[in-house]
Amino acid sequence: MIQALAQLYSATLDRQYLDQAMVAANWTLRHRALPGGGFRHAEQDPSGPYLEDSLTMARGLLALYAATGDRTWLVHAQSAASFIAQTFAAKRGPGFLTSADRGQVLRPKPQIDENVAAARFYNLIARYTGSAQYRAEAQRAMHYLAVREVALLRASEPGILLADAEMTTDPVHLTIVGGKDDPAAQTLFQIALRIPNAYRRIEWWDRREGALQNADVQYPELGKAAAFVCTQGACSLPQFDGKGLLALAKKLEAVRTK
Repeated sequence: MIQALAQLYSATLDRQYLDQAMVAANWTLRHRALPGGGFRHAEQDPSGPYLEDSLTMARGLLALYAATGDRTWLVHAQSAASFIAQTFAAKRGPGFLTSADRGQVLRPKPQIDENVAAARFYNLIARYTGSAQYRAEAQRAMHYLAVREVALLRASEPGILLADAEMTTDPVHLTIVGGKDDPAAQTLFQIALRIPNAYRRIEWWDRREGALQNADVQYPELGKAAAFVCTQGACSLPQFDGKGLLALAKKLEAVRTK
């Protein structure tokens, strides 16, 4: 729900949806967080933890970072990512297990949908952070999904193809450079959020906060807020108004998907 509400806010810019997402995230952080960055299923979780609880929260936290530019959410998402890798990575073969392996008689197994979600999450957070470790975790999930018996288990599994497509393609990268208290930067960020692309990397760089974690693009010093659209290793000239940003993003997306 956190991820869905964050995406609904991005599409509508209706603040109530973002507020609801943050209320849900903060409640879960207070009442369901585990030491090390993971999350339990309920107030008491004697048979857990379970992959899905920490993974869905991690995806929601990353969605909140994209929707707000607030680095606090990215830090929480990274904590969850580290917990998942340490707790659920299969020790005998590829992929992530559906629950922690504590040597129980009925050993946990990898599950297709959860590994699809894990591959997509780790790939995206690797794009935001530049972390080679997160990239390796995405590949761990894909190695399981690419096993012939797994890939052909269902008559149709588009999630595997979607995860593979995202891992082998750069997302559309939109960066707003300007102060968080600058109305012009705020407007550009809101416009960037409404660009309709499900696979994207949206960042808001306020230089006063220090460098972005994945500083793979060098942005020029300008006297006013600007937006940049990057794809396939190339970036646009600075865009200073919403109309130009929308037109450029649409053009570059058409090139990227050819």
